[in-house]
Amino acid sequence: MTFLQHKRKKQSKAILAISIFALFALIFILLKAKITEGPLSSLFVKLNLPRQAEGKAENTKVLFLNTRIESLESENKILNAALGEKIQKEIPAQIKLGGGYLFSDILLLNKGKGVGLKQGDLVFAKDKIYIGKILETGENWSKVQPIGSFGEKIIFRTGKDKEIAFEAVGAGRGELLAQLPKDTVIAVGDIIWLGEAPEYPVGLVSGIRKSEGREMQDVRITSPLSLSSLIDVMAVKSQ
Repeated sequence: MTFLQHKRKKQSKAILAISIFALFALIFILLKAKITEGPLSSLFVKLNLPRQAEGKAENTKVLFLNTRIESLESENKILNAALGEKIQKEIPAQIKLGGGYLFSDILLLNKGKGVGLKQGDLVFAKDKIYIGKILETGENWSKVQPIGSFGEKIIFRTGKDKEIAFEAVGAGRGELLAQLPKDTVIAVGDIIWLGEAPEYPVGLVSGIRKSEGREMQDVRITSPLSLSSLIDVMAVKSQ
């Protein structure tokens, strides 16, 4: 091979390399500008599809996890708010004056307006048995009318599904009297529930009297609570 032939061969290789580089550069530019729609572009897209699919799947997974986290955070806020509301509605208190004192038909609590208590709020023993209703409040005290106060009229419920509603009248010291139709199914030992809040028990049927010729039966209800020994109670703020 002569020197001239060798030189021409080197020039041909250089031209081929430059041409290939220029071709790839042109393809890159065309793809970047998104104007290539021919077979070469399709080949490039096909080669790149697995990476795109993998990236989309990863993005979808991240989006799902973020959405789930936001949902859980929202549920947690709702639960915390509900729990906080429940805690805030129940006010622990103590009886400072009441059932243990002669001729007293009023219980005096050591909590009042200062913690949001008001007239009409209900008071319960720690085991959720109904004690009575707040009549009056001061900044740091509340007067409670205990269940069974003489002359007090109150609605109760009884029955398997608490479907029987009736009125009873206080006889004093935790006892109440009621008259129900003679055919009403009720027995000594049945649980009596508070009419306005049927989830709370009030007491038990302690006596029943039926008389010939009368269409009504007399029912005696007794609270199981001893007012003279009550100290710690729970006041529930109404809405």
